[in-house]
Amino acid sequence: MLGCSPSGEGVKDSSGVRSATDPLDAAALPAHDAPVIRPNEEIIFFPTLARPIGGGRWDARLHGVLFRPETGSIKRKLFVRAIARAAGVRHDEIAGPLLMRRLGAFLVDNKSRRKVSVVIGGGTAVLGPSSRNGHLLGRAMLAGPDAGAIDYVSSVEQSADRSFAGRVHLLPAKGLSMICDIDDTIKLSNVPDTRDLLRNTFLRPYRGVDAVGGLCRTLAGAGAAMHYVSASPWQLYGPLSEFIAAQRLPLGSFHLRTFRAKDRSALALLAPPQRFKLGVIEPMLRDWPERRFVLVGDSTEMDPEIYGELARRFPRQVVAVLIRNVVGEERDMPRYRSAFAGLAAHRWELLTDEDDWSAAAAGVLDRASTRVR
Repeated sequence: MLGCSPSGEGVKDSSGVRSATDPLDAAALPAHDAPVIRPNEEIIFFPTLARPIGGGRWDARLHGVLFRPETGSIKRKLFVRAIARAAGVRHDEIAGPLLMRRLGAFLVDNKSRRKVSVVIGGGTAVLGPSSRNGHLLGRAMLAGPDAGAIDYVSSVEQSADRSFAGRVHLLPAKGLSMICDIDDTIKLSNVPDTRDLLRNTFLRPYRGVDAVGGLCRTLAGAGAAMHYVSASPWQLYGPLSEFIAAQRLPLGSFHLRTFRAKDRSALALLAPPQRFKLGVIEPMLRDWPERRFVLVGDSTEMDPEIYGELARRFPRQVVAVLIRNVVGEERDMPRYRSAFAGLAAHRWELLTDEDDWSAAAAGVLDRASTRVR
């Protein structure tokens, strides 16, 4: 039987749900004494990681968001209009179930200063207090198998037919991990074109990148763990997780960026990702010093620069950097000479969709099983 215990609150953790660059502001907020989810409220739990701490035990980091659906407020209507304006379409052109599904998590009343309890591994853990944006953090010490995943659940008080499920992935000390970007890496988004990006994000069916999807499935089939790290906001977790399932991509942990529709304009969704991604990936590398990592991204934003910096800082752990060449750049351009300065040529690749990604996968697996140079 698995066992767990509640943790301290407001933890800074390697799963990326709280970092110096992406605070959740949970500190100094008083909480209600009794953990509870009220009947008109909902919670989403995000897939996170558990780190081995010896003796068959795991330190599991838990993350959720507590909210009440609320589509009718003036501020939220203004946010929808801001999305339409930034996407270059009329407000009356974007009404429909697809848009509301994509915007659903933005159009909520986030619940602060609250705790929720979950049943995990035969015990109970408490998350919270929730921050102003409704996010909750918690930890559970588990005794479990050597790898795999543990599911947990939280039920609404006095409503047994409503429950909310979460999953924590047990990530062993050794092995291979694939850190993968989403927009223009596994999903066609057209990040360089702001209007088209917003249309692809909110108004159109998601389309996958076959070459990178094949890489993900190949590495996962060989035992690699998957971690989706993206500057997309947490509010898009539902549509993105559905996309990953539809594309038959491997399940894994999610690490997305915090965004409050109440506080910022629609264009704040497009803020540069560099500080956020470094703040997520670097703690992961430090918490799993014996694991090997392959970093997969694209050329539209700062992935080459971010990944090159991490490969220099952690040369024994980062076995490969694979960049999807979206805009037709050449490997010997000044940008790439600077981004990957000091790295051996075989440590990074710039690949178009027509290149042989299966050969890249084979190279990653070979380098992961030998000493990194």
